[in-house]
Amino acid sequence: MNRGLGPPGVLQGAEYEAFKALALKTEDVAFVDTTSAAVAKQAGLTAAPGVAIVKNFKGEARSTVAFAGSLAGGGDALKQFITAEKLPLVIEFNQENGDRIFSSGLKLQVLLWAPPADLAPGSQVRVGWLGALPQGLLVMSTC
Repeated sequence: MNRGLGPPGVLQGAEYEAFKALALKTEDVAFVDTTSAAVAKQAGLTAAPGVAIVKNFKGEARSTVAFAGSLAGGGDALKQFITAEKLPLVIEFNQENGDRIFSSGLKLQVLLWAPPADLAPGSQVRVGWLGALPQGLLVMSTC
């Protein structure tokens, strides 16, 4: 599950309200806010306030991605950031994940059907496709 980490430090103001409003409307991502500099650092934040996503997907190394956009305008840029980052790089296309994939909010997705060995980490097919597309646009499925 992804964890969005809210602005550390002073938890008030228009940017924080935009963060909270998005958190209340987003059911498939857990949002967390903190005033702890140590927690923020573990989430990859180097400046306050800031927003980061901590990704802990099965089969992938834990990673953090800091949000570089603005929370002005109701958090639209943050919503797009979360949409692009909330799915793992490789997700199995099956009955259980179909709704997650097609209701993800991504306007462009590439479905790649390949044998499991071709989609293994480090494989030429996987590396080539992941290097060619921005995060969140590729859904890989084994056949």
